[in-house]
Parts: sequence; structure tokens; C-alpha cells
Amino acid sequence: MGDAGIVWDAFLCGVDKWTDHWGDPLLSGSIFMLSYGVAALMIFRAAREVTSRERGYWRLCGVLFVFQAVNTHLDLHALPGTFGRCLARAQGWYQDRLEVQIAFLAAVAAIMALILLIVLITFFRDIFSYFLLTLGVATALGFTVVKGISYHGFEQYYGGHLGPFRTADFIEYSGIVLAFLAALIRLRKIRLYET
Repeated sequence: MGDAGIVWDAFLCGVDKWTDHWGDPLLSGSIFMLSYGVAALMIFRAAREVTSRERGYWRLCGVLFVFQAVNTHLDLHALPGTFGRCLARAQGWYQDRLEVQIAFLAAVAAIMALILLIVLITFFRDIFSYFLLTLGVATALGFTVVKGISYHGFEQYYGGHLGPFRTADFIEYSGIVLAFLAALIRLRKIRLYET
């Protein structure tokens, strides 16, 4: 079997293991889905009120939150991780996967930092709401990526509890709340300028 056959078998193995991850518990998953949906609606509402230059960015963030709402029960983010584990086993580098995970996380962090910098430079006039929006989306999506690759080095930080809440849920909700607040602040600022 050639490399393509190994990759295909690893993909099928990844899909099979991915289906084991489907769905958050009914109540918490539904609350997450609803939270992402409400935040997305606020973001889309703010997108209608901003200039055409800014509108695309707000819409992109809204689409990402719609994706997250759908992703809540499908756990699409787990597929690359399950595929990667199956491929690592098939190619014999499973014991060295930590290095690959760290390199992947470093690349994701660098890309998010670059996007944040570009956004802050591009939209410096209203830096506060754009910073909140970008930080919120990056936190929610970034955390989903970390969960998706199952990097065990971070599980010690997000696997516990903060009072009655799971730390993982608290981190993800923080991103949703930040993005929601960014849209709210932006809409309020627009209303103030109109009066």
C-alpha cells in the first residue's frame, strides 16, 4: 500500500473515531449553540450599521460564530485531531506527536496574533470594539482548535472547574461574551453619533 493508501485508511479511521465525539450533552450543547447564535445575530446587526470597509470583517466574524453554533453538536473540529492520531499511528510517529501538536499550536497562535495586529492597524479609529470582537472570536475559535487537537499539555489548565463551571466552558463563553459586547458597544456608539 502506498502513501495515498495509508492516508486514506487514516482518514477513514479518523472519521470513524470522530463520530464517537459527536454532540455535547443536550443542555450544555444547546446553550452553547444558542449563545453562539445570539452573538452571531448581534454581530450581523452591527455589520449592517458599519461602513462598507468594515462590514466584511464583521460579517466574517458572524459567519465564524454561525459555524461554531453548527459545530457545537457536530464537533467538526475533532475530525483533524482524530485523523492526525490515526495517521501518526499508521506512519509510526505517534510517540512523537507532541512535537507536531506544539508546532501546530504555535502556527495557530502566530496566525491569530498576525490577524489581531492587522485588524488593529486597519481599524485603529475604533480600536476598542475591534479588539474585543477579534479577541472574542480568537478565544472561542482558538479554544476549539486546542480541544480539537487534544493537546494534553493544556488539559491540565482547562480540565478543571471554576466554581460550578468547567474551566473549558468558562473560556469558550468568555470569547462569546467578548464578541457580543463588541457588537453591543459598536451599535451603541453608532446610535450616539446619530443623535
